[in-house]
Amino acid sequence: MYKAGAYFVECVPEQKAYGWHCILHFSRINDYQHSGEIPRTSLVSPIIAGSSLAVEYESVRWAREYVEKHRDELELALSR
Repeated sequence: MYKAGAYFVECVPEQKAYGWHCILHFSRINDYQHSGEIPRTSLVSPIIAGSSLAVEYESVRWAREYVEKHRDELELALSR
């Protein structure tokens, strides 16, 4: 799990015929301070790479940029 602004990002690498990609799971850091269910939302990273390590590294970089630019969309998805 990685930190991206006010969120945690978990990257789950998967190998496909064309290379590796990641499914990214986002959750709010503050939600871990409270007991109960943690809201999560998922996105498929647009990054494709030749290894699981490379795709994880690049996908987390992409996720950090995504959080900065699309915070409102992310909050809307986590509120459902």
